Amino acid sequence: MVALADVTPLEQKSEQLATTLFELKQSKDEITKQNEELRYLATRDPLTNCVNRRTFFEQFDNLFNESKITGQPLCALMVDIDFFKSINDNYGHSKADDVLQATGLLLNELARDDDVVCRYGGEEFSVLMPGLSLDEASEAAERIRGSIAKIDFVGFSITASLGVSQVKLGAPNPQALLDQADKCLYVAKRNGRDQVVRFDTVPDDLIVDESKIARLKPGENESSDSIPFSAVSALLSALSFRDAQTGAHSTRVAAYAALLAQRLLGPKEVYVIEIAGLLHDIEKIGVPDAILLKPGRLDEEEWKIMDRHDRFGIEIINKSFKHKELTEIVRCHYNRFDGRGIGGLHGEEIPIGARILTIADSFDAMISDRPYRKGMPIQDALNELCRCAGTQFDPNLI
Repeated sequence: MVALADVTPLEQKSEQLATTLFELKQSKDEITKQNEELRYLATRDPLTNCVNRRTFFEQFDNLFNESKITGQPLCALMVDIDFFKSINDNYGHSKADDVLQATGLLLNELARDDDVVCRYGGEEFSVLMPGLSLDEASEAAERIRGSIAKIDFVGFSITASLGVSQVKLGAPNPQALLDQADKCLYVAKRNGRDQVVRFDTVPDDLIVDESKIARLKPGENESSDSIPFSAVSALLSALSFRDAQTGAHSTRVAAYAALLAQRLLGPKEVYVIEIAGLLHDIEKIGVPDAILLKPGRLDEEEWKIMDRHDRFGIEIINKSFKHKELTEIVRCHYNRFDGRGIGGLHGEEIPIGARILTIADSFDAMISDRPYRKGMPIQDALNELCRCAGTQFDPNLI
């Protein structure tokens, strides 16, 4: 007996299945590749391809803690392009962007695999150098300085001032280490620019000239307490999970506040203000959905509930970090410059960080879309900030 069966349909189905599985694997590989690219882009400054500030602080915390535990040396380098404003004024923003791109490219090329290169803000970069002694880091800084001076731009050249410090020189936390390197940067600029200064050569009693680099006024207290960025990141992640829109708003406010603060303050103060921007809406973790996700404007009773949660948010920050300056910035950022409204403070009684945060928060609120209104054009928002200078906002900061 012979039994015959037509297996053509079965073979066709098998071939279709194999093709489908192959396409699914290709699609999965493509998605994995795209996700890796997105993760990479999320950690980078788009102009210079250096790591952004958030990624920098996360890695800095880890490296600093590892250095304290294991004794492995860790150096921090601050790099500032000399007379960058003149490049902007004389050659335009496009050429200034070329300078930043070329500097970022050079720093990344000269960095070792373990180094962390960050565009810290404006024309300023920071490099973390784990495993290097202060002498070795200073030599690396000299190579960077010399290489920057050799970059060829049409019609002009650039130089950079650099400051370098090491954990073993007494910094109690990452921000203090950056502050030491920034102090060296100030000395380099005061002594003629285009040079490297290391922290062990800076006099202990050096007073930074406020009139030249616009740091804090002499006599103002600075908090030496550390703010672990990992804890900040955890709170921000929880807030973003609770309400993605608020998390995104907080991230933008922190970026705007840091950009403004960098025009006036040193790295340690800028860091605290940036953290205040990230956490200024942390109380919304506990706000009921009916209020938090309400598509329209809040009524009087709902605003009372929000006010109670504002105090709850300040308590979260205070208990989590025990950092007086950070807590006061968030607590006071509702004060108007003219003293009207809540808070009771006015003018320079309001901490400068709170005045900066108020401007950044208001700006992003104006340009952002809401369910009940469309965001303003940026120029209209800037005009509104100027209109309220001296009443709601610090006119000098505006």
